[in-house]
Amino acid sequence: MKRNPDIQRYIFVLDTNVLLFDPNALMVFYEHDLMIPITVIEEIDRFKKDLNETGRNARSVSRKIDELRQRGNLSEGVRLDNGSLLSVELPTEETPLPAALSDNSNDNKILQICWNLFCKHPPGKVILVTRDTNMRIKADVIGIPAEDYQHAHLSVDEVYTGIQELEVDHELIVDCYKHAELAFDRLPAELELYPNQFLQLRSKENTKLEAHLIYRNKNLCLLKNEPKGVWGISPRNREQRFALELLLDPNISLLTLTGMAGTAKTLLAIAAGLSMTADQHLYRRLVVSRPVFPLGRDMGFLPGDVS
Repeated sequence: MKRNPDIQRYIFVLDTNVLLFDPNALMVFYEHDLMIPITVIEEIDRFKKDLNETGRNARSVSRKIDELRQRGNLSEGVRLDNGSLLSVELPTEETPLPAALSDNSNDNKILQICWNLFCKHPPGKVILVTRDTNMRIKADVIGIPAEDYQHAHLSVDEVYTGIQELEVDHELIVDCYKHAELAFDRLPAELELYPNQFLQLRSKENTKLEAHLIYRNKNLCLLKNEPKGVWGISPRNREQRFALELLLDPNISLLTLTGMAGTAKTLLAIAAGLSMTADQHLYRRLVVSRPVFPLGRDMGFLPGDVS
């Protein structure tokens, strides 16, 4: 949102979901005032016994705030290392909320504290930070500026894909197929590749002519035209082909695959594991694990209930 340039120091009110998502959220608001409603502390206390990521984050937040308590009085404000001033606010009934928000829900208790601060300070100085869409809507209705927690979002452009694409002259791709490799110094000097990263070359003259290479031991090696298939599983696109190439490399001890559901991440991994265990005898045992607590909302693909 557009902030008032005349205000040099804002008061950010943090919702519970921000702290449960990122326990380090207290350290990202440089040189601004942070306010945590006491209701947020109570909600965090309810989550700290959970045996999942949320419970772990709740315990971490509680420890951080308890450490800060040693520096001073939280009700008056404690100075953080990044220049912020953190305080815990108790609810007051100085300026009640509109009647439509008069119920005693925790969200409305947090909005009540935001409203009290909003009425005491210049317009735009108090900002509610929450990942809850409805909470931002309610705050906006009563006039309180609200923002999403920006550190909760990761741009797709920032995710490491393991692949780089490059347009080159036609002759370069022909030489690549002729020698099954390519000298790195024939590529642009500004090109930077990481170990086991793939490079897709595309001809400037003929866009259908491509070459797929992998950067290993400071060499660019051409991948075979026919993709590998194991245990009856063959890759059906570029990403699956590259993933299987890495999965079948015994020199790579750890590989992380990310992608949408149904893109064959588990299928390729198990097929490669069976091949290297049962066929090649490189390993004695294949272990397939599934997290007891899902990292996000359960997809529900497996049959049966919780029991």
